[in-house]
Amino acid sequence: MIGAYFSHFAIVFGLGLIMTIGASADELSLKCTPLFTGAVFKDPVIEIDVSVSGVNWHVVHITQSGAQYWRERQYMLRDNSSGGARTWDGTLISHPNLSMVGGIHVENGKIEYNEIIYDAKRGGAIAGMVRSVCAVNSAIASIGAPSSQANPALQANPAATDSTSQPAIAVPMELNGGTFTVPVQINGAITLKFMIDSGASDVAIPADVASTLLRTGTITSEDFIGNQQYTLADGHTIPSMTFRIRSLKIGDRIISDVKGSISPTAGNLLLGESFLRRFRSWTMDNEKQSLILN
Repeated sequence: MIGAYFSHFAIVFGLGLIMTIGASADELSLKCTPLFTGAVFKDPVIEIDVSVSGVNWHVVHITQSGAQYWRERQYMLRDNSSGGARTWDGTLISHPNLSMVGGIHVENGKIEYNEIIYDAKRGGAIAGMVRSVCAVNSAIASIGAPSSQANPALQANPAATDSTSQPAIAVPMELNGGTFTVPVQINGAITLKFMIDSGASDVAIPADVASTLLRTGTITSEDFIGNQQYTLADGHTIPSMTFRIRSLKIGDRIISDVKGSISPTAGNLLLGESFLRRFRSWTMDNEKQSLILN
């Protein structure tokens, strides 16, 4: 049943200890204990064991009841390591439209093991994520550089601030399909056109766009912070993964640490309240086709 494979695909934040380190960087064993899950399960994961020897991976999720989910039995697992980064990918044997990427990373001096699952039937949108954080050990420092060091554009910009003490700016708007959009640069890496929507509580990015941003390193699995329920205009509620946008640049203004959420595939990129409220005021000048941020 597909439910058995999805039962542990919430965002997981864990803290554990490296129990065994091999004699070389090609052999290592991690044991992590999840501390938080983004959803409530009847049989939650309490431990994630990861062992790597050369190109051979052994990944086991162990639940509270003692059940074990072996990734190499669920997926056509293959090593995809390169440049010191230890990663694997594979297609779910029972449902080939689902694929997973797993990897060990060093982030801000901490060792993390993360998994992301994609759904080809939804344009490669993110279907779920697992995140675990393990203690530092110098024996595996060669695993790879932190993703923020690999891409300096992802590091926090010391000049990024709230805009409450800065003069107003006028950002030209473009008319696209009957709605106004403005160009916004994400994490200093890529500029996309966002629709201004004060009715959206957060900056919203469609799942297919988020998947692309993940693959290009513009956002990373470490940026995801949890799950949240959102109420739509028609009153319906939907779950969404939330994440931290390290910086958004609009005009010459940079705003750091903005909350974002993942919206359904093929939706609009929305510049919502988590960004707009960082200004004293904002208005849309239709005559001049400008967004005034003050």
